[in-house]
Amino acid sequence: MSFLQTVEYNLRRREQRARESLDERFQRRSARNAADRLRWARACSEQQMANRVNSQFKTNVLERDCGMMMEICNFCRALYWRNELNSSNKYTKCCHDGKVLVPILAETNDLLKELLNSVEARNHRQHIREYNVKTRVYHYVNKKFSTF
Repeated sequence: MSFLQTVEYNLRRREQRARESLDERFQRRSARNAADRLRWARACSEQQMANRVNSQFKTNVLERDCGMMMEICNFCRALYWRNELNSSNKYTKCCHDGKVLVPILAETNDLLKELLNSVEARNHRQHIREYNVKTRVYHYVNKKFSTF
């Protein structure tokens, strides 16, 4: 369609729309909206189908075991896998050859160790986010009302 034909077509459509009644306009827009909804639903179903196909590929991916982290940085004692060496055969992702001082973590207290390692810890690990939220709310409320 040439530019002139496009302009003529648009002018004719404007004239037709100027002459149509409110009922005709409502029917035309309803039909267009229905077509848009159908097009949108098809696009969504195609996207869902693509997601299903992608999820099938993801589930069929073979696991790769890198082994244990047995290599140790000479400066900060961080653990690495054997193939994480850089071009100069050093492990530098942690402290950049001792240029960054990484603080040594303090030993965890007994209560936290028990919560993470005991048989009852399963329940705690399953609901840890709820506990964190409740703790935040508790501290927020105490802070808010302790100023009175």
